[in-house]
Amino acid sequence: QGGTEGVGSTVRALIRTCTSFTPTGSCAQSAASRTVGYAANNPNAKYIQTGSGAQSNLGRNTFLLPGINNFDISVFKKFRLGESKAIQLSGTFFNAFNHPQYVPGSVNTVDAVGTTGLTTLNQIAPLTSDFLNPGQVLSSNPRVIVLGARFTF
Repeated sequence: QGGTEGVGSTVRALIRTCTSFTPTGSCAQSAASRTVGYAANNPNAKYIQTGSGAQSNLGRNTFLLPGINNFDISVFKKFRLGESKAIQLSGTFFNAFNHPQYVPGSVNTVDAVGTTGLTTLNQIAPLTSDFLNPGQVLSSNPRVIVLGARFTF
């Protein structure tokens, strides 16, 4: 809960003293097996990157993003051609006013296929320049327009 907002840090392993040595004098135990914990390299950081084998305890909804401001609309017009035939024209507008909609880690949005790649992983790495900067990492879910025509006979 402490630390400076938007500042991240890596960690250094805290390794216990070697208790078993090889005939050449080097430690017979690996550093990984002697690791007892991790200490943050920057004590003022709010976000600490976990070390190898450690589990993060970062809470849900920790990163605040701008609110959702979305407006979807559909318009249909049907033209009759006699008693049994008709033409229906339609237009559907997703995010009609084109407001930025940053949705981290979700591929169930109206993004184009090319924007759902791995770039969203940078949002959660505290030592990257785009950490907590959704406009640099995430798609803003641009306006999508779908036009359609239907002939009923």
